[in-house]
Amino acid sequence: MQNQTIGPGSPWFISRGFTLLEVLIAMAIVVIGITLAFPSYKQAIERRQLSAGVEEVSALLSFAQSEAIKRGEEVTVSWNSPGGHSAQWCIGMTEGGLACDCRETAADEDDYCAIDGVPFRLQQTDFVDLDFEFMHMNPAAGNFTFDPVRGIMTRISSPEVFDDDYLFHVHSDEGA
Repeated sequence: MQNQTIGPGSPWFISRGFTLLEVLIAMAIVVIGITLAFPSYKQAIERRQLSAGVEEVSALLSFAQSEAIKRGEEVTVSWNSPGGHSAQWCIGMTEGGLACDCRETAADEDDYCAIDGVPFRLQQTDFVDLDFEFMHMNPAAGNFTFDPVRGIMTRISSPEVFDDDYLFHVHSDEGA
């Protein structure tokens, strides 16, 4: 019987690794895949943040309306936006017919947005970390009150609120 060795060059030798060229090609494919996927991932996150913002504002408005009916007293919704493409907008609500200032942060002030001492105020930076304004208000500052009997909007701060096509307009960065 003839002695046979198993090693490189032998027909029975099995390679247990990758060549440098194979590793570089695999890495290039992974990098290209990540590069192509990243923009769509970023857009998906931005769309989700935009949806979350819309849901938060919608929930605040629905809560204000139902709170007015439940309490049997007016609930006033106020908003403020510096205009342009600024992320410094806010919206808040308070019981009664007097408007609150959603920019007010001191709870002991009369114009603080709260109901029974609980703050009711939203601003973009509370729930969405975007560097552009995704919501515009028309006009830039205003308020309206929900009627305690029927839950409809009354005491609208100015006729401009419904003169344009929107009260609150949301958009993504591309729609800015």
